[in-house]
Amino acid sequence: MIQNKSGKDVDILSRNSETVAMKKINVKTTQQERYWADGAKKEMLLKGDQKTMGGEDYTNDRLNRAAREDDGYTDGVSSREAREAKNALKQAKDEGKSIDVEKHDVYVDENGNLLGTEKRDWLKP
Repeated sequence: MIQNKSGKDVDILSRNSETVAMKKINVKTTQQERYWADGAKKEMLLKGDQKTMGGEDYTNDRLNRAAREDDGYTDGVSSREAREAKNALKQAKDEGKSIDVEKHDVYVDENGNLLGTEKRDWLKP
């Protein structure tokens, strides 16, 4: 996770070591019963820049800020990891590999037990 002091972040960046394909993933987790009551999992809404920018632009923006140690990304670790992630993304792009952006909603009960997950689109509105 690449995160600044206010909690703005890119949750997961994954790279398939064999194909070099990559995924940028945002994870939303809730214990609020209104999102999962009766087994019907309602989508957890994005807010602010996550919503208005969409997944591709938002993750690129946060990686760029972290790499520059801008906007509260001052721990050094997130900045180094962001630079490494940007290099891996560039390699994947240069090699014509896929770079997918996903949002995953994770539903847990009041005891932290997993109730289920849903993969959602993370597009610009």
